[in-house]
Amino acid sequence: TRLDVVSDWSDSMIGNTTYIMPGDFRPGYYFDDFTYDGFGNIKTSGGAESGIHMYSGSGSIGSLGGAATTEEHVISLGDAVVFNSATTYHSLSAALDSTTSVVLVDDKIHLGIRVDDDITFYGPFDYCTEATTAKSITRLSDTKFVISYKSGSWDLSTIVGQVSGTTVSFGTEVSVGGFESVDESSISAISETKFVVGYTTNNTEIDSIIGQVSGTTITFGSAVNVLTATTTANNPKVAAISTTKFVVTYIEDGGESASKVGSVSGTVITYGSEVSVDGSITAQINTDLIPLTSTTVCFSQEDYMYVGTVSGTTISWGSSTIVSGNFTSLAQTNGGVVVTYTESGQGKVSICTISGSTITVSNTQTFSTNPYLGSYISDYTDDYYIITYQDGDNSNYGTAKVFTK
Repeated sequence: TRLDVVSDWSDSMIGNTTYIMPGDFRPGYYFDDFTYDGFGNIKTSGGAESGIHMYSGSGSIGSLGGAATTEEHVISLGDAVVFNSATTYHSLSAALDSTTSVVLVDDKIHLGIRVDDDITFYGPFDYCTEATTAKSITRLSDTKFVISYKSGSWDLSTIVGQVSGTTVSFGTEVSVGGFESVDESSISAISETKFVVGYTTNNTEIDSIIGQVSGTTITFGSAVNVLTATTTANNPKVAAISTTKFVVTYIEDGGESASKVGSVSGTVITYGSEVSVDGSITAQINTDLIPLTSTTVCFSQEDYMYVGTVSGTTISWGSSTIVSGNFTSLAQTNGGVVVTYTESGQGKVSICTISGSTITVSNTQTFSTNPYLGSYISDYTDDYYIITYQDGDNSNYGTAKVFTK
């Protein structure tokens, strides 16, 4: 039996039973294995893990029979909302503030406005008149974001988007310029007026560059090489951890994931030495990288997750944590990460806690029974998240769900 509670709580310990008194609870708490004591109170018995579960918050829960207090993250999913009524092979998103997100699909932006766990979409808004590939998006501020992409030309291009109410406008497209065919790009904001882009050219070289934003105008510094491979180089991912430092990961010759720390001064980038993420894992094609703190990042490749710790211009990686599925996207949460992935054809979302360099999966829930080609997740600012995916059960339409924990 499960009881979802929507008011505040307090508790008291009498013998081996914890009594939960009604009050004014927050959504997200629930109790199972419960009975009523005849006086309007809920009482739970058994083990702490099978009794009281909460997502976070103030107060404490008395231990049962001397067992340790248990706190568990609870995932609550909103309804599926279609934002693109057409086949949607790949979508990316960026949450700008606690209620506003932008979803990138092809050459268009879909604007989502959240109220609790429901979301309404506006648009779409065209940022390019040609088909686009090699896309990435990052938040600059509560109303501004920047996209990197390849359009009709071979060059990598960037553009700033500005949100006002329920509309989106764009600045002028700016080409990084001077490069051969761009295959992939990854973008991360360093500040509200500066970002870093990592990108591959001809699948053999990975470069990076700093862009500066004034209004909706972008200017660039000089490109700096990250890696020139003898055969292949791909999957660059960048994650800024401060206004002067970022981490870049990539897959080099032989399929091994590697990393470097980049230091930023103005628009100039300098790199530390290359560090392997995990030499025992090769040929991983699906990776993601997000900042955790000013000295740590989280990296995923297929079934594996790692915490990287930065010291100066070097980085060290902890042991891998395995989740049985193909990772598609990571997002930050208090004390850990949230990850979406596909397992046995179903879309899963897991909350993971982090202690040092150790990652532990604390809760998992299915958000889709058929998320064809994976999913993408980004975080709002108050423990709400948006998941976007191609819904194989609904004509492969672009679909979103909001969840809280």
